[in-house]
Amino acid sequence: MICPTCGSESAEGAKFCSECGASLALERAGVREERKVVTCLFCDLVGFTARAESMDPEDVRRLVQPYFTRVRSELEHYGGTVEKFVGDAVMAVFGAPVAHEDDPERAVRAALSVRDAFANDELDLRIGVTTGEGLVALDARPESGEGLVSGDVVNTAARLQTAAAPGSVLVDEATYRATSSTIEYGGPEKAELKGKEQMATVRVALRARVPIGVDRLGSAPFVGREHELGVLRETLRRVGGTRRPELVTVVGVPGIGKSRLVHELVELGGTGTLGAVSWYRGRSLPYGEGGSFWAWGEIVRAQTGILESDATGARVTKLEDAVEAVVADPAEADWVRRHLSSLVGIEGIATGDDRTAETFAAWRRFLEGLAEQSTVALVFDDLHWAEAGMLDFVASLSERVTDAPLFVLGTARAELLERRPAWASGTNATLLPLEPLSDAEAMTLTEALVHDSGLAENAGAVVVRQAGGNPLYAEQYVRMLSEHGETQGVPATLQALIAARLDALPEAEKALAQDAAVVGRAFWSGALAAVSGDDRWTVDERLHALEGKAFVRRSRDSSVDREAEFTFAHGLIRDAAYAAIPRSLRAEKHLRVADWIESLGRAEEHSELLANHYVSAIDLGVQEDAGVFERALRALRRAGERALSLHAFAAAAHFFRRACDLAGPDDPARARLLLQLGRALWISEGGGEEELLAASEALRAAHDREGAAEAEALLVDGCWSRGQRQRSARHLGMASALAAELGRSPAKASILCFLSRSAARAGDHAESARIAREALGLAEALHLDELRATALASLGAAKLDLGEDAGLADLEDSVEIARSIGSPEAIRANIGLAHHLRHRGRFADSLAIFEEALRLSDVYGNTPQRRMLAGMLPQQRFRQGRWDEALEAAEAYLDEVQGAHYHAWQALGTRGMIRLFREDDAGIADSDASIEAARSSVDLSVLSSALGVYGRSSLLVGRTDDARDALDESLRIFDSLTLRSGFDLPYIVVTAFELGVDERRVLTARRDPVWAEAARWYFAGEFGRAADVYRAIGSLSDEAEARLRAGRSLLEAGRRSEAEVELRRALDFYRPVCATRFVRDAEALLLEIPA
Repeated sequence: MICPTCGSESAEGAKFCSECGASLALERAGVREERKVVTCLFCDLVGFTARAESMDPEDVRRLVQPYFTRVRSELEHYGGTVEKFVGDAVMAVFGAPVAHEDDPERAVRAALSVRDAFANDELDLRIGVTTGEGLVALDARPESGEGLVSGDVVNTAARLQTAAAPGSVLVDEATYRATSSTIEYGGPEKAELKGKEQMATVRVALRARVPIGVDRLGSAPFVGREHELGVLRETLRRVGGTRRPELVTVVGVPGIGKSRLVHELVELGGTGTLGAVSWYRGRSLPYGEGGSFWAWGEIVRAQTGILESDATGARVTKLEDAVEAVVADPAEADWVRRHLSSLVGIEGIATGDDRTAETFAAWRRFLEGLAEQSTVALVFDDLHWAEAGMLDFVASLSERVTDAPLFVLGTARAELLERRPAWASGTNATLLPLEPLSDAEAMTLTEALVHDSGLAENAGAVVVRQAGGNPLYAEQYVRMLSEHGETQGVPATLQALIAARLDALPEAEKALAQDAAVVGRAFWSGALAAVSGDDRWTVDERLHALEGKAFVRRSRDSSVDREAEFTFAHGLIRDAAYAAIPRSLRAEKHLRVADWIESLGRAEEHSELLANHYVSAIDLGVQEDAGVFERALRALRRAGERALSLHAFAAAAHFFRRACDLAGPDDPARARLLLQLGRALWISEGGGEEELLAASEALRAAHDREGAAEAEALLVDGCWSRGQRQRSARHLGMASALAAELGRSPAKASILCFLSRSAARAGDHAESARIAREALGLAEALHLDELRATALASLGAAKLDLGEDAGLADLEDSVEIARSIGSPEAIRANIGLAHHLRHRGRFADSLAIFEEALRLSDVYGNTPQRRMLAGMLPQQRFRQGRWDEALEAAEAYLDEVQGAHYHAWQALGTRGMIRLFREDDAGIADSDASIEAARSSVDLSVLSSALGVYGRSSLLVGRTDDARDALDESLRIFDSLTLRSGFDLPYIVVTAFELGVDERRVLTARRDPVWAEAARWYFAGEFGRAADVYRAIGSLSDEAEARLRAGRSLLEAGRRSEAEVELRRALDFYRPVCATRFVRDAEALLLEIPA
């Protein structure tokens, strides 16, 4: 039997745990439980067991009873719950049954107090403290032996205590991280804990760094509170001018910036711009020493100069001096002093029901006397923790003080307004709520934090999204990023803070927040009624209460008809509420939400929501019941199909993968699910090969030729993109054979479009056009607009490759159809259009369309298309003269595809050329890798283009034979192609010119008049005119090369002034792009020109 408290194993039938003594017989039925992050403390007497063996039992009890009493007192003083005494050991829990935002700090402070209390005692003890998640029985009665907390956190605390040295407090890493700013520790140590596989990192707690409740302002700049600061500034000035007291209470959720706003006001006051102001500050404490009027006592001690170390006589003297300085009448001064005495540790008049009014009057008289000298500003922090008497006194200051410049400033959370709904309702009182920062303000704040932390600039967007306008959240997320390199869940400080807020709610409201967390980030009152079993009116009232306490917000619009929609005020609130629900109860609630969604009808519209709730229930361990798995499978399939229809391919992959997992290997529906999964994976991430192979096999076995043909067609594209020529051809043959057996259907039209593209890649443009026409006819007959766009794109490209200019109109029609229906086919059509415009010398026009295609590939999440475009981007940027951007694009692309992609040659070739132009020999390896990558493709036009770049690079490094071989092979391939791409012509022209190859060998039968014009001028030795053509095209790198050659040619001809113009124009380009090879050549030529 496993102990629910410490996790140790005990004998079957045992009533108590053999390790920790907890009851094993607790009836669990009906017990309310929550998962909570708690801090457990184990305290044990060192060597006491051996010592007790020789003692009389009564002597043992007499010795340990004061110990137990003192330890319990210290632990409960800091808010801990003593769960059990076992022998001479004590176990306490902080954070259960109710969480506080600083439970780890409370536990360590309590441990230090216990340690210090017994420092000079004959009893020697050791303490272990650990923080972690546990299952809390909310209704447990520890005093009756019922376990309060279950989980490894309990067992670990016991093991830590055993590892601690006598007289020390040992904590785990989680506790250290949560308390390092307030507690001083020794260095990290490694400890072997019984039952743990790995050594634990532990630290010894030494002492508290700061008193309880001291503000620890972060390093963030002051952003976005100018209006609120202005309100406080003007109120303070008004108080000084009118001598009429005013109370302003700044209200907001934890971390929103209340303390920082006050700090800025005090700093402003210190500059003298607000006039003569005396500042006093006191804080209400959540626990520890202090009493009812601790905050006011802090102010009195500060004004009188009384220290904790002062003896009674010194305190009396300081108090008398301070009072007499502001209250002239001796009798009245004595009256005030006697009422202030108890606040500073002097026996005086205690505040009680019969003397409270008099005491408050005396205190106010003291303040009135102070205000005779200058404006008095009192700051009362954390009024939500103040006791009733303290609140009464603060409220009386603006209501009962007269003719005194007294400015009272309080900070509080919304809990204060729950306790005191009429707070600040008087004529001289104001509430100043702090709202979350706007997105712009949050970004300004985060950018400063990110910069100070040395993080990458793009980290700011992640933080802004997660912080939700809360400055503290932003600081904690930036801290997590700087320490761990990523946002690993929720920072522990924020998790504790939000859990404490939730635990402070009335039970019914907290339960509703948990139900809402199950529904999701957005939720509806109808769903909550279904989950909770409460009526709608009750749910609406509780939602209204949660909205008033800044836990939830009502949305302006609702995604569910006739249902009010709400969201959590911050995603972290939802996360904390959800995490608190035990797994089994979560699963049950998810099924209730699913039932409610089913009841709404419109299954397709709500399919994703429905699928997510069924999957969550199954993941949480729900048992097969009433067809839950069948309903989940149906919802997942619908959700995947809907995601595909919306071009949300990554989401579709997620749903289809889960559907495949649920379907099982023998389910007849699994083959089609695998096909859809493979399709979604191919489009979203360029993967899915394994799934498509399995789908094809299963579909062929089931005689589903249509599905099998689709799978094979997708495999053709996948293998082609990875340069797997033979495998691509094999799948192409199978897809063609299967397609031939199909009747008229959308699937056949789609497969024909695949086959048309494959024929084009193989260089058979006539066959590509024939298949595209067949696909177009089928798409038009079946009224399939998206496939019309696809077929027109293939047909247009094929026509242009065949020299038919009418193909341009087909491409433009394809783009227009795809745009009108919001189809990702617009990407493919734009690529084809950009390619052929570029071929015709309209480089600038092609770039704009290329950029649009790149944008759409991101919008639609189409990874194969995005990768194709990313592979082409380096060459585009290089020709534009944006060399550094070209290198960045090449690096990013090659890192992503790891070299195995159809367009890898472009990135490698471009990077190699830039490196060689910059005299970096690493370009040689790039050039060699580029041609290898091109040869692995199935596209002859690709190889011919790559050979052109390779020949140019080889010539640069003196590999003349390689350059000549590359040129010859490139020209042979060109002769076999219907269309020779003009974009690649400048590389071939330079190589051919250098090698003395005849112009006619290069320019025979070309149909790219603009690029060919530049080539003809080049071969004619009119390099300047060639440069002018390149400039008109927009190919600036080619222009610069032609300018440099023009300068050399003109100089050789003795036309020095013209040569100088051309050389300087070349340098104007080459210097900014750091083309050192050509900069040196141009500068050397300029030196030959006399000044």
